[in-house]
Amino acid sequence: MKRIAIWGTGITGQTWYWAVKNIVSVECFYTNTAERFGSAIFDVPVKKWTPDDDIFIVIASASWKDIALQLQRAGKQPIRDFMPWLTYTAHMRNVSYYSIYETRILNSWGGGYSIQQN
Repeated sequence: MKRIAIWGTGITGQTWYWAVKNIVSVECFYTNTAERFGSAIFDVPVKKWTPDDDIFIVIASASWKDIALQLQRAGKQPIRDFMPWLTYTAHMRNVSYYSIYETRILNSWGGGYSIQQN
């Protein structure tokens, strides 16, 4: 079973956990909210992310762009190390991965990808 971490402790992260908990091994939730460090969601620990953490991250947060930039600035690469998860709401229909990521993933000089802010 693939090991992953979910970045996002809100309703999106929790919903994603319930959708995949029997398919992947969710080792932890990450958050930038200090008050949540050391707590648990569904008996899964909530941690502060560090660049040394070697686990695939699914970003399940409305702040996915900021989190993706934080990961990239620390040397992580989209697709290889992390990816955002589509947040489905009643207002979103026929939304593709590329439209949610705003096709801002560009080839960079290292053969990887780069995320650019608007």
